[in-house]
Amino acid sequence: MRKLFMVCLVVLLVAVGCGSKEATVAPQPTTTESKGVYYLLTVNLHDPFHIPGIKGFTQAGVDLGIKTEVVGPTEYSLSEQLKTFETLIANPTTAGIHYQPIDLVAGEPMIEAAQAKGIPVTISLSNTPGKARSAFIGYDNVMFGGAAGEWIAELTDCKGTVGALGNSGPTVIIRIEAMFAYLAERCPDIKIVPFVTTDANLASGVATLEAYLVANPDMTLFWYADGLSGQLAPYWKDRQDLGSKTMFLATDMPPAALQAVKDGVFVGTVGQDTYSVEYFGLQLLYQASQGMRVPDTTLMAPILVDKSNVDQFIE
Repeated sequence: MRKLFMVCLVVLLVAVGCGSKEATVAPQPTTTESKGVYYLLTVNLHDPFHIPGIKGFTQAGVDLGIKTEVVGPTEYSLSEQLKTFETLIANPTTAGIHYQPIDLVAGEPMIEAAQAKGIPVTISLSNTPGKARSAFIGYDNVMFGGAAGEWIAELTDCKGTVGALGNSGPTVIIRIEAMFAYLAERCPDIKIVPFVTTDANLASGVATLEAYLVANPDMTLFWYADGLSGQLAPYWKDRQDLGSKTMFLATDMPPAALQAVKDGVFVGTVGQDTYSVEYFGLQLLYQASQGMRVPDTTLMAPILVDKSNVDQFIE
Protein backbone atom coordinates (compact mmCIF):
# COMPACT_ATOMS: atom_id res chain seq x y z
CA MET A 1 0.00 0.00 0.00
CA ARG A 2 1.31 3.39 -0.82
CA LYS A 3 1.37 5.19 2.53
CA LEU A 4 2.03 8.67 1.17
CA PHE A 5 0.56 9.67 -2.19
CA MET A 6 2.80 12.65 -2.65
CA VAL A 7 5.21 14.55 -0.48
CA CYS A 8 3.78 18.00 0.09
CA LEU A 9 5.65 19.79 -2.66
CA VAL A 10 4.63 22.94 -4.40
CA VAL A 11 3.99 22.33 -8.10
CA LEU A 12 3.96 25.45 -10.19
CA LEU A 13 1.67 25.42 -13.19
CA VAL A 14 1.39 28.45 -15.41
CA ALA A 15 -1.99 28.48 -17.13
CA VAL A 16 -2.11 28.38 -20.92
CA GLY A 17 -2.55 31.83 -22.33
CA CYS A 18 -0.97 33.52 -19.33
CA GLY A 19 2.55 33.68 -20.64
CA SER A 20 3.13 37.01 -19.02
CA LYS A 21 3.30 35.34 -15.62
CA GLU A 22 6.28 33.31 -14.46
CA ALA A 23 6.72 30.96 -11.51
CA THR A 24 8.58 32.67 -8.69
CA VAL A 25 7.62 32.02 -5.07
CA ALA A 26 10.92 32.49 -3.29
CA PRO A 27 10.79 35.03 -0.45
CA GLN A 28 11.86 38.49 -1.52
CA PRO A 29 13.79 40.89 0.63
CA THR A 30 11.63 43.48 2.32
CA THR A 31 12.11 47.06 1.22
CA THR A 32 11.41 50.24 3.09
CA GLU A 33 8.71 50.93 0.49
CA SER A 34 6.47 48.15 1.85
CA LYS A 35 3.51 49.98 3.39
CA GLY A 36 0.02 49.09 4.46
CA VAL A 37 -1.46 45.86 5.74
CA TYR A 38 -1.76 42.51 3.93
CA TYR A 39 -4.96 40.72 4.88
CA LEU A 40 -5.98 37.08 4.96
CA LEU A 41 -9.75 37.03 4.42
CA THR A 42 -10.58 33.58 5.73
CA VAL A 43 -13.74 31.47 5.54
CA ASN A 44 -14.09 30.98 9.29
CA LEU A 45 -11.75 32.32 11.97
CA HIS A 46 -12.72 29.56 14.42
CA ASP A 47 -12.74 26.50 12.15
CA PRO A 48 -9.86 24.14 13.15
CA PHE A 49 -9.20 23.45 9.47
CA HIS A 50 -8.11 27.07 8.93
CA ILE A 51 -5.91 27.46 12.02
CA PRO A 52 -2.71 26.08 10.39
CA GLY A 53 -3.26 28.37 7.39
CA ILE A 54 -3.63 31.39 9.66
CA LYS A 55 -0.33 30.44 11.32
CA GLY A 56 1.36 30.08 7.93
CA PHE A 57 0.12 33.45 6.71
CA THR A 58 1.22 35.16 9.91
CA GLN A 59 4.67 33.53 9.83
CA ALA A 60 5.18 34.58 6.21
CA GLY A 61 4.48 38.15 7.26
CA VAL A 62 7.13 37.89 9.96
CA ASP A 63 9.63 36.44 7.51
CA LEU A 64 8.93 39.16 4.95
CA GLY A 65 8.86 41.94 7.53
CA ILE A 66 5.42 43.20 6.49
CA LYS A 67 2.24 43.93 8.41
CA THR A 68 -0.48 41.26 8.28
CA GLU A 69 -3.92 40.77 9.74
CA VAL A 70 -6.40 37.90 9.60
CA VAL A 71 -10.08 38.80 9.22
CA GLY A 72 -13.31 37.03 8.34
CA PRO A 73 -16.54 35.63 9.76
CA THR A 74 -16.59 33.63 12.98
CA GLU A 75 -18.97 31.15 11.40
CA TYR A 76 -19.69 29.97 7.87
CA SER A 77 -21.39 33.11 6.49
CA LEU A 78 -21.15 34.33 2.91
CA SER A 79 -22.83 37.66 3.70
CA GLU A 80 -20.38 38.41 6.52
CA GLN A 81 -17.38 37.49 4.39
CA LEU A 82 -18.51 39.73 1.53
CA LYS A 83 -19.19 42.58 3.96
CA THR A 84 -15.64 42.25 5.29
CA PHE A 85 -14.29 42.18 1.73
CA GLU A 86 -16.06 45.50 1.03
CA THR A 87 -14.51 47.00 4.16
CA LEU A 88 -11.03 45.92 3.11
CA ILE A 89 -11.46 47.42 -0.36
CA ALA A 90 -12.56 50.74 1.16
CA ASN A 91 -9.68 50.77 3.66
CA PRO A 92 -6.88 53.06 2.37
CA THR A 93 -4.22 51.05 4.25
CA THR A 94 -5.03 47.74 2.51
CA ALA A 95 -1.91 46.68 0.60
CA GLY A 96 -3.27 43.31 -0.58
CA ILE A 97 -5.90 40.67 0.12
CA HIS A 98 -5.38 36.92 0.23
CA TYR A 99 -8.89 35.56 -0.17
CA GLN A 100 -10.46 32.19 0.71
CA PRO A 101 -13.78 32.32 -1.17
CA ILE A 102 -16.92 30.81 0.30
CA ASP A 103 -18.76 31.36 -2.98
CA LEU A 104 -16.75 31.53 -6.19
CA VAL A 105 -19.28 33.48 -8.22
CA ALA A 106 -20.25 35.94 -5.47
CA GLY A 107 -16.62 36.78 -4.79
CA GLU A 108 -15.64 37.60 -8.37
CA PRO A 109 -17.09 41.17 -8.40
CA MET A 110 -15.24 41.88 -5.15
CA ILE A 111 -11.96 40.76 -6.67
CA GLU A 112 -12.58 42.97 -9.70
CA ALA A 113 -13.39 45.95 -7.46
CA ALA A 114 -10.20 45.46 -5.44
CA GLN A 115 -8.02 45.16 -8.52
CA ALA A 116 -9.63 48.28 -9.99
CA LYS A 117 -8.40 50.18 -6.92
CA GLY A 118 -4.90 48.78 -7.33
CA ILE A 119 -5.26 46.22 -4.52
CA PRO A 120 -3.86 42.84 -5.61
CA VAL A 121 -5.87 39.75 -4.68
CA THR A 122 -4.54 36.23 -4.46
CA ILE A 123 -6.84 33.33 -3.61
CA SER A 124 -6.67 29.83 -2.16
CA LEU A 125 -9.00 26.88 -1.45
CA SER A 126 -11.10 27.32 -4.62
CA ASN A 127 -10.18 28.98 -7.88
CA THR A 128 -12.52 31.67 -9.19
CA PRO A 129 -14.17 31.28 -12.62
CA GLY A 130 -12.62 34.50 -13.90
CA LYS A 131 -9.01 35.61 -13.96
CA ALA A 132 -9.35 38.96 -12.19
CA ARG A 133 -7.27 37.63 -9.28
CA SER A 134 -3.50 38.00 -9.37
CA ALA A 135 -2.83 34.33 -8.62
CA PHE A 136 -4.32 31.11 -7.24
CA ILE A 137 -2.61 28.69 -4.85
CA GLY A 138 -4.24 25.52 -3.60
CA TYR A 139 -5.46 22.11 -4.72
CA ASP A 140 -6.90 20.70 -7.90
CA ASN A 141 -10.02 18.86 -6.75
CA VAL A 142 -10.03 16.34 -9.58
CA MET A 143 -6.48 15.36 -8.61
CA PHE A 144 -7.51 15.37 -4.93
CA GLY A 145 -10.42 13.02 -5.59
CA GLY A 146 -8.30 10.83 -7.83
CA ALA A 147 -5.72 10.45 -5.07
CA ALA A 148 -8.48 9.40 -2.68
CA GLY A 149 -9.79 6.92 -5.24
CA GLU A 150 -6.36 5.37 -5.74
CA TRP A 151 -5.93 4.92 -2.00
CA ILE A 152 -9.44 3.52 -1.58
CA ALA A 153 -8.74 0.96 -4.30
CA GLU A 154 -5.72 -0.22 -2.32
CA LEU A 155 -7.50 -0.20 1.04
CA THR A 156 -10.40 -2.28 -0.28
CA ASP A 157 -8.44 -4.41 -2.75
CA CYS A 158 -11.09 -3.27 -5.27
CA LYS A 159 -13.75 -5.27 -3.44
CA GLY A 160 -16.87 -4.51 -1.42
CA THR A 161 -18.97 -1.36 -1.24
CA VAL A 162 -17.80 2.26 -1.14
CA GLY A 163 -19.76 5.43 -0.36
CA ALA A 164 -19.05 9.09 0.31
CA LEU A 165 -20.44 12.13 2.11
CA GLY A 166 -19.57 15.81 2.20
CA ASN A 167 -20.97 19.30 2.11
CA SER A 168 -22.81 20.57 -0.95
CA GLY A 169 -20.08 22.96 -2.13
CA PRO A 170 -18.74 22.45 -5.66
CA THR A 171 -15.25 21.73 -4.32
CA VAL A 172 -16.42 18.66 -2.42
CA ILE A 173 -18.74 17.41 -5.16
CA ILE A 174 -15.92 17.56 -7.72
CA ARG A 175 -13.69 15.57 -5.36
CA ILE A 176 -16.28 12.84 -4.79
CA GLU A 177 -17.15 12.54 -8.46
CA ALA A 178 -13.45 12.23 -9.34
CA MET A 179 -13.01 9.53 -6.68
CA PHE A 180 -15.95 7.52 -8.01
CA ALA A 181 -14.74 7.95 -11.60
CA TYR A 182 -11.34 6.56 -10.64
CA LEU A 183 -12.87 3.55 -8.89
CA ALA A 184 -15.24 2.85 -11.78
CA GLU A 185 -12.28 2.56 -14.13
CA ARG A 186 -9.85 0.71 -11.88
CA CYS A 187 -12.28 -1.40 -9.83
CA PRO A 188 -15.23 -2.39 -12.05
CA ASP A 189 -16.43 -4.98 -9.53
CA ILE A 190 -16.66 -2.59 -6.59
CA LYS A 191 -20.15 -1.42 -5.64
CA ILE A 192 -20.68 2.33 -5.46
CA VAL A 193 -23.27 3.86 -3.10
CA PRO A 194 -24.46 7.26 -4.41
CA PHE A 195 -23.10 10.08 -2.28
CA VAL A 196 -25.21 12.45 -0.21
CA THR A 197 -24.48 16.01 0.97
CA THR A 198 -24.77 17.93 4.24
CA ASP A 199 -25.06 21.63 5.05
CA ALA A 200 -21.55 21.83 6.54
CA ASN A 201 -22.42 21.78 10.25
CA LEU A 202 -21.73 19.06 12.80
CA ALA A 203 -25.33 18.24 13.74
CA SER A 204 -26.30 17.84 10.11
CA GLY A 205 -23.18 15.81 9.43
CA VAL A 206 -23.96 13.33 12.20
CA ALA A 207 -27.63 13.03 11.24
CA THR A 208 -26.87 12.56 7.55
CA LEU A 209 -24.14 10.02 8.26
CA GLU A 210 -26.42 8.06 10.60
CA ALA A 211 -29.14 7.85 7.95
CA TYR A 212 -26.57 6.90 5.30
CA LEU A 213 -25.25 4.05 7.44
CA VAL A 214 -28.73 2.78 8.26
CA ALA A 215 -29.49 2.62 4.54
CA ASN A 216 -26.11 1.02 3.75
CA PRO A 217 -25.06 -0.99 6.83
CA ASP A 218 -22.46 -3.19 5.13
CA MET A 219 -20.22 -0.62 3.46
CA THR A 220 -16.57 -1.61 3.26
CA LEU A 221 -15.38 2.00 3.34
CA PHE A 222 -16.80 5.45 3.05
CA TRP A 223 -15.05 8.75 2.53
CA TYR A 224 -16.14 11.88 4.37
CA ALA A 225 -14.85 14.33 1.78
CA ASP A 226 -14.64 17.59 3.73
CA GLY A 227 -12.87 18.87 6.84
CA LEU A 228 -15.85 18.31 9.14
CA SER A 229 -14.82 14.65 9.29
CA GLY A 230 -12.33 15.29 12.10
CA GLN A 231 -15.14 16.37 14.42
CA LEU A 232 -16.89 13.04 13.84
CA ALA A 233 -14.14 11.01 15.53
CA PRO A 234 -16.02 10.53 18.86
CA TYR A 235 -19.15 9.41 16.99
CA TRP A 236 -17.18 6.93 14.90
CA LYS A 237 -15.31 5.59 17.91
CA ASP A 238 -18.67 4.73 19.49
CA ARG A 239 -19.69 2.86 16.33
CA GLN A 240 -16.42 0.93 16.33
CA ASP A 241 -16.98 -0.04 19.96
CA LEU A 242 -20.39 -1.40 18.91
CA GLY A 243 -18.72 -3.60 16.28
CA SER A 244 -18.76 -1.59 13.05
CA LYS A 245 -16.14 -2.81 10.55
CA THR A 246 -16.66 -0.07 7.97
CA MET A 247 -13.48 1.91 7.31
CA PHE A 248 -13.77 5.68 7.78
CA LEU A 249 -11.54 7.72 5.46
CA ALA A 250 -11.38 11.35 6.57
CA THR A 251 -10.33 14.59 4.88
CA ASP A 252 -7.85 17.27 5.99
CA MET A 253 -5.49 17.37 8.94
CA PRO A 254 -6.85 19.22 11.98
CA PRO A 255 -5.56 17.79 15.29
CA ALA A 256 -8.74 15.77 15.92
CA ALA A 257 -8.48 13.98 12.58
CA LEU A 258 -4.78 13.22 13.03
CA GLN A 259 -5.37 11.85 16.53
CA ALA A 260 -8.21 9.67 15.21
CA VAL A 261 -5.84 8.23 12.60
CA LYS A 262 -3.19 7.60 15.26
CA ASP A 263 -5.76 5.88 17.50
CA GLY A 264 -7.06 3.70 14.67
CA VAL A 265 -10.51 5.31 14.64
CA PHE A 266 -9.98 6.51 11.07
CA VAL A 267 -8.15 4.36 8.54
CA GLY A 268 -6.53 7.54 7.23
CA THR A 269 -7.12 11.07 6.01
CA VAL A 270 -6.56 12.82 2.70
CA GLY A 271 -4.82 15.98 3.78
CA GLN A 272 -4.16 19.52 2.65
CA ASP A 273 -1.12 21.42 3.86
CA THR A 274 -2.97 24.64 4.60
CA TYR A 275 0.02 26.12 6.44
CA SER A 276 2.12 26.05 3.27
CA VAL A 277 -0.77 27.22 1.08
CA GLU A 278 -1.22 30.42 3.06
CA TYR A 279 2.50 30.88 3.72
CA PHE A 280 3.27 30.91 0.02
CA GLY A 281 -0.02 32.70 -0.67
CA LEU A 282 1.23 35.76 1.20
CA GLN A 283 4.54 35.61 -0.65
CA LEU A 284 2.66 35.68 -3.96
CA LEU A 285 0.48 38.54 -2.72
CA TYR A 286 3.46 40.58 -1.58
CA GLN A 287 5.28 40.04 -4.86
CA ALA A 288 2.22 41.05 -6.85
CA SER A 289 1.89 44.22 -4.75
CA GLN A 290 5.49 45.08 -5.62
CA GLY A 291 4.87 44.71 -9.35
CA MET A 292 6.71 41.37 -9.60
CA ARG A 293 5.61 38.63 -11.98
CA VAL A 294 3.86 35.72 -10.25
CA PRO A 295 2.56 32.32 -11.41
CA ASP A 296 -1.08 32.24 -12.41
CA THR A 297 -1.70 28.89 -10.69
CA THR A 298 0.25 27.07 -7.96
CA LEU A 299 -0.95 23.57 -7.11
CA MET A 300 -0.15 21.57 -3.98
CA ALA A 301 -0.05 17.79 -3.80
CA PRO A 302 -2.54 16.01 -1.49
CA ILE A 303 -1.05 14.07 1.41
CA LEU A 304 -2.29 10.64 2.44
CA VAL A 305 -1.88 10.19 6.18
CA ASP A 306 -2.22 6.88 7.99
CA LYS A 307 -0.67 5.27 11.06
CA SER A 308 2.67 4.87 9.32
CA ASN A 309 3.28 8.60 8.92
CA VAL A 310 0.79 10.42 11.15
CA ASP A 311 3.33 11.23 13.86
CA GLN A 312 5.24 13.58 11.57
CA PHE A 313 2.13 15.77 11.20
CA ILE A 314 1.07 15.90 14.87
CA GLU A 315 2.48 18.97 16.64
